[in-house]
Amino acid sequence: MDLMRLDSADWLARNAAGSVHSPLPSQRQGTESAPGNSPEDRRLNVEASDSSEPLGATGASGLETPIASAASVDVPDRPDAVDQVNAFAKAMTEDIWQEIVEGLPGSPEEIRKIRLQLADHGWCDLFIGFVLVLEKFGKVLDTVPDKAKRLIVETIRGSSKQEKRTQLTEEVVGMIVDKAWNAFKTAAFAHSPLLGLLASDELLRNLRMLAVFICPAPEKHEEVRKHAVDPLVKDTCGYVSAEAKEWLGKQFDQWVAGVERHVERDGAGEAGRAGEPPIAHSSPA
Repeated sequence: MDLMRLDSADWLARNAAGSVHSPLPSQRQGTESAPGNSPEDRRLNVEASDSSEPLGATGASGLETPIASAASVDVPDRPDAVDQVNAFAKAMTEDIWQEIVEGLPGSPEEIRKIRLQLADHGWCDLFIGFVLVLEKFGKVLDTVPDKAKRLIVETIRGSSKQEKRTQLTEEVVGMIVDKAWNAFKTAAFAHSPLLGLLASDELLRNLRMLAVFICPAPEKHEEVRKHAVDPLVKDTCGYVSAEAKEWLGKQFDQWVAGVERHVERDGAGEAGRAGEPPIAHSSPA
């Protein structure tokens, strides 16, 4: 998981530097996106097709000379991936945190417990809830606000980490989701119009990376593995190197093999009483 996080951070850094298509370092060589298939390439293609100016002019020598750069078409540069991730992280955590604290019900001691339990995978579950909403509804969020918010609440309340978070009641989670929902829509569509240009797959990438970065232990959080790690690993844009994919696959296979050996030796029931984790439904690789 550390390798996977490093790869994602490296991809963001290369994107910000304008060299997202440059190869990873030799020891981190991974799957690169096909030419013209990345979000940035798609953006440039759209800008080129929408421009009334030709892409180039043929001179007397028969060589095409470029004219009308992206800047001259007066199309604003969309924020790079780092700025996108920062914008969503700030809007959905820092900007609403004081409002959430002030809205928490109960005594100071009860509020302290709620805050501690929110730190127990509560924020990564929140981001995964938004991932599920985008997967289901795309960017057409204004037409289904109640359904979308309900899905996020159910994601948090139904999380594999919820059993020990007794203070995260329906009321508390609903209030947090409501504030986060408004912050997300503001960041994505209103406050920063440039972010409104992003495609659904770009929004999903940002939210998945945030979930992986903010999660205390992605390897122990089933929802983060399934809805954030898996899609990032499998994405053709090459967010994760071949080396990290190989390690993730090996570690998962070893874990599953260990559980199966324990079950064969002691029986499934006894293994359950011993507190062994169940076999996961999907591989992180």
